[in-house]
Amino acid sequence: KMSIKQKNRLRVSGRGGGVDVDYRTLYEAFFQHQTKPEGMTQFGDLYYEGREYENTKSSNFRPGFMSERLREALGMANEYSPPPWLINMQRYGPPPSYPNARIPGLNAPLPTGASYG
Repeated sequence: KMSIKQKNRLRVSGRGGGVDVDYRTLYEAFFQHQTKPEGMTQFGDLYYEGREYENTKSSNFRPGFMSERLREALGMANEYSPPPWLINMQRYGPPPSYPNARIPGLNAPLPTGASYG
């Protein structure tokens, strides 16, 4: 049986053993297999707010425009059928990120030939 002093000493100093670390694997992970992430600024480049969003894949997309592939995935019959989120937009309002966006059926007239609802 251990005394109180011995118990406290073990608690403070910890138990021996520790973790067995393979230093070769750590070396390979940090120095041989490490790659730089894309889009990092080079030495001397000036950073400004929003720079990370300039050269991303999402720069090909525009708010309010749906591709034919997206319409098909959402089950929209043609280009005049309403998007599935229009009902929630009518209930809660336009997205706060795009306060000036013109959304047909919400704050803009419907396109010719379209009838929602």
